[in-house]
Amino acid sequence: MNLVQEHLKILVEMQSKHHPEFKSTYAFVLENGQEFEPIVLPEGVSRGAPKDCFGNAFRSILRHQDLVYVEGFAMGIIPVHHAWVATPEMKAIDVTWDEHLAGAEPTYFGVPFSREYVLQRACQTKIAGVLDQWREGWPLENGKHENWLWDAAPEMCR
Repeated sequence: MNLVQEHLKILVEMQSKHHPEFKSTYAFVLENGQEFEPIVLPEGVSRGAPKDCFGNAFRSILRHQDLVYVEGFAMGIIPVHHAWVATPEMKAIDVTWDEHLAGAEPTYFGVPFSREYVLQRACQTKIAGVLDQWREGWPLENGKHENWLWDAAPEMCR
């Protein structure tokens, strides 16, 4: 278990003591996420504006059909809600942060989402992120949405 997962586990335990009926974004990511190994920004993929990780990741999947939108938590200095893209082999490409954030190797733990789901949510909500959509009562966290998980075709992973 990496530091991001440990952080999420602590937050889930704290939240469940006070509101056990509520499934949080932290719990959703902990249950459905996976660790991602970061790689250097590939040629042809550009870094976006600082503090716009959700928009940067969204625009990257529009420009590059082979990339996967991932949302979860990442840590340079402290764990934060973050979005990045991944290769079909599930290597993290951070299109917002520099490769060596404050001298530390970032840690990524998140959920890869299907392109269709990300595009559908962006059209419906007019925002790029898919987690923590409190205006709609956290539909993912509460099991109201289906077909959100990215499912690689076998030929993509060769």
